[in-house]
Amino acid sequence: MKKFIPNSISIWFMRIMYFSFASLCLIFGIVGYVDKLLSLLLIVFLVGSVIFICETIVYFSYNIKILDNEIYTKGEFRLFKSERIQYKTLINYADIEDIKIISSNHDSRNQVLHINLIASPISKFLEFKTKSGKLKRIWINFFTKKQMERLLKTLIDRIKSVNPETQLSVEKIMEDWYAYPKNAKNIKN
Repeated sequence: MKKFIPNSISIWFMRIMYFSFASLCLIFGIVGYVDKLLSLLLIVFLVGSVIFICETIVYFSYNIKILDNEIYTKGEFRLFKSERIQYKTLINYADIEDIKIISSNHDSRNQVLHINLIASPISKFLEFKTKSGKLKRIWINFFTKKQMERLLKTLIDRIKSVNPETQLSVEKIMEDWYAYPKNAKNIKN
């Protein structure tokens, strides 16, 4: 099993920002408790701390796993389902017919993406076309180009071990890397 964790500057910024906010809210909540400030203010800081801790968990938990027979992502942990971009996705290598990088304003289940604090209205996905004609998506907004090339190389090697006749190549898939979002030829709804 190989695990790929997003490592771009933007995701590290979000991780640090949410962790800092959670720490500050917790500190202010403790100070407020010690100084016996208004109970409403104390509750606001403690609730804020819990929310920011949950957001920090989201940014530290997202990953893509390349297992022996399938590619897997567990999806996002979010308090509100309407804010999820990535849902649990499991794709068997034998079922993969084609892979593309697309830009979309929908989530991984192809439902309308509600704008939230962390997502742009258009997100980048790896879209897998299966032999049955289904399209499955994995969210890749926070992955760097080098990480995607390594992920695709590993993935294609695993696919070729199951299906040696596949015509997939890293270069062909990565052609659409820069098609995001203004010049996107692969924006899908």
